[in-house]
Amino acid sequence: MDTELAKNLIQQLYDAGYRNNLYFHILGEPLLHPNMFEILKFASKRNPRSILFTNGSLFTKNNIESVFEACPYELMISMQLVNEQTFSLRGSSMSWSQYVSRIRNAVHYKLAHSTPTLLRISVGIKKEDSVYPQNDYFPLVSSSDLRTNVIQLFSDIPSIDSRHARELLNSVEIPFTGKLELAPGVSVSIKQIGNWRRLYNDQKVEKGFCPHFGKEFGILSNSRLVYCHLDYDGKTAFADARCEELRDIFQRSALQKEIEGFLNDGTVPKGCQHCMVPTKWKKQEEA
Repeated sequence: MDTELAKNLIQQLYDAGYRNNLYFHILGEPLLHPNMFEILKFASKRNPRSILFTNGSLFTKNNIESVFEACPYELMISMQLVNEQTFSLRGSSMSWSQYVSRIRNAVHYKLAHSTPTLLRISVGIKKEDSVYPQNDYFPLVSSSDLRTNVIQLFSDIPSIDSRHARELLNSVEIPFTGKLELAPGVSVSIKQIGNWRRLYNDQKVEKGFCPHFGKEFGILSNSRLVYCHLDYDGKTAFADARCEELRDIFQRSALQKEIEGFLNDGTVPKGCQHCMVPTKWKKQEEA
């Protein structure tokens, strides 16, 4: 996204009184943006809930320092793969040890410096009955193996008590809701995860339910607004932020009617009718 457009949209949200979560993601890696830290710093001064998602692979020393200097509310490191075997299936040119060391360096920096930014490592785990489709490269990992891998990730990091981490992870079922704080401002969450790229299919559903709809919107890099954070390629696009102010877009009666129709009687909007989520929820209700 153009830097000035990003700042303009952030300013519009601020002027409209929006102070809830402002996520930097939608599939892509935010740290690839050449002006990400400038945008993030701009957002952090206007929104108390700016949250940066990253897979952590670009955590060089300079990038780690720049992220925390930009002072987002939370730095969310998304680890969908938690061991060398599954990591190798991605075909990355980076080794598993190098990847892990970069994430560990970010945790160490957080604990060694006075920064209010929270750091959370979000680990994905495959679940067979997930609403979201899975890929073969995302194999099923046992709860015990996952606990071991997560504990190893935090081992030998100053201010992280491995014994305490092990006790916390052993006290919950995996996956679990919420997060476990392993040190002040550093936590881990483990949740089921799927593959956004396979959410859409040929099957059409006109009645259903979605837990995301009406609660969040996304703005893609080309300025198109979409209904939810899962739609990275604009299948549910309904407006263009370059052509209209955000306040005016969200006050459209047609948009409000569409939201109410989906939430109240399950009328699936046209852009969502080939999505797996309302289809799966419809089948669950029928069962």
